[in-house]
Order: sequence, then structure tokens, then C-alpha cells
Amino acid sequence: MPDPIYRFDFYFDYFAGGCLWPADDVTWEQFGSGPVDTDSRINLPEHLLRRIKELDARLPESLNQNDPGGPSPWAAEEWQRFKTQADHLYEDILAALGPGFKITHEHDFYPSLHLQCSEIDYSPAQTALLERFEQTGVVVDTALLLLQTLVADWYALSKTAALAGMQVFADRYVRDFQKFNPGENIADYFSIQIDPDVEPSGQHISFEEFLGPGFDIRSDQLKLFSYNPQSRILYHSVTEGFAKALLDPPHSIGKPGDPADQEYLQQLTRELTQMLRDYLREILHLENLLETDHLVIYQWSDDWSNYFDAGKEWWGTFFWTVYDTRRQTVAVIGASATD
Repeated sequence: MPDPIYRFDFYFDYFAGGCLWPADDVTWEQFGSGPVDTDSRINLPEHLLRRIKELDARLPESLNQNDPGGPSPWAAEEWQRFKTQADHLYEDILAALGPGFKITHEHDFYPSLHLQCSEIDYSPAQTALLERFEQTGVVVDTALLLLQTLVADWYALSKTAALAGMQVFADRYVRDFQKFNPGENIADYFSIQIDPDVEPSGQHISFEEFLGPGFDIRSDQLKLFSYNPQSRILYHSVTEGFAKALLDPPHSIGKPGDPADQEYLQQLTRELTQMLRDYLREILHLENLLETDHLVIYQWSDDWSNYFDAGKEWWGTFFWTVYDTRRQTVAVIGASATD
């Protein structure tokens, strides 16, 4: 059996300590999260490690410490000098490591005057899952964004992604309106607007807080509803968290059945739990819900867009950004609906 080929991305990040980052699951499992420049199994020559250390130490000088999301103190000439040296280093690393390593140079993965992100091309599995959920009655909106620039300020990054994600939702709404209402002017109807005078306000939360009380990570159990044997009614008492937003829309996604039937309750719980796990696996790339330290999650206010108006009637409003520090992507997740 031939030796495996390991794949890395090449770029410098602020205060990271290196420039080689595992780029697929096989490499990740073998080397960890990265950077892995000094790993003895890679065996980079000492003179290359010195050059990596020098560039890694220089990059933070490009950051405006008082305004991490603002313009860089480096002039264009300094940026070009840094990028040229990084390009030369990349070529030398390729020559030193040989054919057992495939390394992709992320040329554009450096700061610019403004934060930038764009919607990714969704995988077939992601597209199929989101379409299936929509047909089932799920009202959660999802936008997956790729970061095109770097900042050290996670809050600024996440706020930019929140605004960009809302714009994605707005653009989708317009496309759907035009598809199903040909010839109609959307200006005469509702459209998603972002208030230019109100900025989103975010709170950093844990993954457990993101899921909310509707799912217990430790016991691996859905706790979204309770059953009253006297009234034979399922009570959905949970009002917050992603499990609630995904699995308890205004019109239930549960199949018809008798809540008094224990078998029905068990089947419903299994199906809803599987839906939650499917979303977390395909959209957030999570297999183990106890291994989420690479995610940076913010919960956002609901006063900066009319997107939230419907949910304020009674069902609820939800908006999160989930920054994946491994993949440099942000999942923007929102929900706001009424009956």
C-alpha cells in the first residue's frame, strides 16, 4: 500500500506560530489542528523554520492594535514585500518536502482594508439536507460564508458575517419572490431590509448555550418537549436555543400520531434527534458534540432588520454566527416565523 499523501494549506495567521495547516481529514487526524511546521515528521530544514519564524513575527505588525478591523498600518509596498517573501518561502517548502505532501498556497488569505466574506459553493450533501428540511417545515435559514480576509478580532469578523448572511437571506427572498410571482414588483410587498442606523449586537456563547436546553449534550438526549398524561398533549416548553429553532417551528414537523403512544414518542424523538445531528454534521462538520473548541459562536440582537418582525409576534427570533477556525468559514443561522 502506498504511503498516504498529506495535504496542507499554506498561509500566515496572527500569533499562530507557523504557516502549514492540515487541509483534509486524513492530515488532520495525523497531525492535529496546526500549524504543524515544527512537527518532526514533516522535518522541515532549520533554515526554512527560521524564515517561517521571521515572517510569523512580522505579520502582527500589520495589525492596527486599536482597531483590528480597520485599515492596516502597512502601506501597499510593505504588504507586497511580505507576500513576495511568503511566495518564495512556499516554493522552497514545496521543494524541501517532496511528493508526499500537497500544499495549497492561500494567496488571498491576508488582511485588507475591510473585512470580506462571500457565500460558498454548497456541497451536494449540504444542498440536499437544506432542501429536505425546508420541505419538512423547518424555518431555519442558513448561509455558509468563506472568509476572504483576516482579522484577529473575532467579534468584528462575526458581525461582518452576520450582516453578510442577512444580505444573503434578503437576496434569496427576492429570487424566490420573482420565481413565484413573475411580473410583480417586490417593492409593493415585503422584502428583507437591514436598518443602516442600528448595528447588530452580539454575545459570545458556548456551543452548549447555542444548542440550548432542548438538547442535553452530556446525556445525548433531546429534551425539547414534555408529555402531560392527563391532557395527552406534548408541551414544547423550550423557548431558546438552536434545537428549538430547528426542530420546533410554528407548524410542527412531527408526523401525525398519538402522544399517548410510547412508541410514537420514541420514534418522534429519534427522528428529531437525527435531524439535529444531520444538520450539525453537514453544516458545522461536527461528529462529536464534545469537541467544539474550534468554533466561535455569537448570538445576535434582533433589532437591526425587519427579518425579525414575524418572530416577535410570538414564536421567537434567532440569529447566530458560528465561526469555524479550522476551515475559516462562518455559518450564519437565523430563524423568525409566525403562523
